[in-house]
Amino acid sequence: MGDWGWEYDPDAQHVIGEMPDLAFVALMEERADELVRAAAAL
Repeated sequence: MGDWGWEYDPDAQHVIGEMPDLAFVALMEERADELVRAAAAL
């Protein structure tokens, strides 16, 4: 599974646009990482 990757990898501008609250974006990234770790543990 080490060679896996996204077929579509958008840039930050496309994903968060003009989001003024970068702390919120960082928090969502942390939550997404937690979900990935939880899924991997299963």
